[in-house]
Amino acid sequence: MDCKEFAHQMPESSGVYLMKDIKDEVIYVGKAKNLRRRVSSYFLTGRNTKTAALVAKIDHIEFVITGNEYEALVLENNLIKSYNPHYNILLKDGKTYPMIKITNEKFPRIYKTRRIVPDGARYYGPFPQVQELDTYLDMINSSMPIRLCTGPLKKRTVPCLYYHIHRCSGPCIGQVSEEEYNKYIQVVDGFLSGKDDSILTVLEKEMLKASKELDFEVAAKKRDLLQALKKLRYNQSVEEVSEDSRDYAAIEMRGNLCTVSLMQMRFGRLIGRALYRAESLGDETETLLSFLVQYYSDGKHLPQELFVSQEVDKELLVKYFSEELKVKVSVEFPQEGKHYRILRMASVTAARDVEKRMCEVDNTAALAQLQEYLDLEVLPSHIEGYDIAQLAGKYTVASLIVFKDGNPSKSEYRRFNIRSLEGKIDDFESMREAVTRRYTRVLNEKLALPDLVLVDG
Repeated sequence: MDCKEFAHQMPESSGVYLMKDIKDEVIYVGKAKNLRRRVSSYFLTGRNTKTAALVAKIDHIEFVITGNEYEALVLENNLIKSYNPHYNILLKDGKTYPMIKITNEKFPRIYKTRRIVPDGARYYGPFPQVQELDTYLDMINSSMPIRLCTGPLKKRTVPCLYYHIHRCSGPCIGQVSEEEYNKYIQVVDGFLSGKDDSILTVLEKEMLKASKELDFEVAAKKRDLLQALKKLRYNQSVEEVSEDSRDYAAIEMRGNLCTVSLMQMRFGRLIGRALYRAESLGDETETLLSFLVQYYSDGKHLPQELFVSQEVDKELLVKYFSEELKVKVSVEFPQEGKHYRILRMASVTAARDVEKRMCEVDNTAALAQLQEYLDLEVLPSHIEGYDIAQLAGKYTVASLIVFKDGNPSKSEYRRFNIRSLEGKIDDFESMREAVTRRYTRVLNEKLALPDLVLVDG
């Protein structure tokens, strides 16, 4: 029985459906109030070429009947987390932009990261402009004596250079108590969350002190840093709002390409902007609803108010926040006023991103030729290639390049310093280590496996 015929025989009840490819891998998870009507809609004529090509990848469909649409929403989110399907909005796309991380340690560290892991740490951002993030980190490191060493804190008998130049308070040699050290962290936390600008006062005092001591180079650096931070604060004040926290989520779709633009306002300041890209088999409304459930499912950084660009099922979403996350969040679909204007900014950003992606070269025909030439079961939309190189005949490095839909995905390129050879030259062993390290991580983190792997040599 083909998928179209199977869809027409599905029950007319609420539930969740799982679309699988020829390898029995889940490529899309969706929910429906009426399973038969929703799944049958994928096989209607008149769909654009790319969407039709995606539907053609569906080999068979499974479904789970639920008691109501809310149960379907919760189950859909759990299944997306479990299977990480390619054609669902995936939160991992958010790590395109770096964030500031405050670690969950006895003596926390503060640094830049592109990965969010459930380790109890606090994350701030994301920062689409890396220069903004570097400005924050420069300010933090120059004004707060927070440790800069990597990894867990180790006891030492001799402090590092940063302690001697007064850039670290010396927790490794017992020169600062945990209570005193965490006061510095609280100041930084307050500044990043928009609640406390006292760190600017510290910088201003340091600038004046350096000026009185005729250390004009240091004073000028503090002055420039202050001006940059104040300018950043000004630029973030899009519109003052009375409540503490609001998020604005807008989605734009062209065919199967979709982009969600998310803006985070805290205490009247724009503290985060991010784009989440995906290919989706759903429409704008159901894709946005699915994204919001995924995005907020960890219960962190929830706003008091959420403004959306599509008229999603507000009752369903509010119930999810209340019953699953135990938080009261109002959901609004504004048609005018200042919240509509901010939401329009997010919509324009998302639309430009989708249009940019549409202008990228469509390599479907070339990929189809490659599929036929190599006798592959699926279109090689995700390709990874490896190569080995030596430096001075001693040091070995492996490189990984990634292509998505025939276009280079440079943000996913990686370099592996080969650890197992200890100065020897062995291309086969080097390749074994690189591939093992790569796919051990892919499997552990439930990332998408490539359709094709190319190995040089």
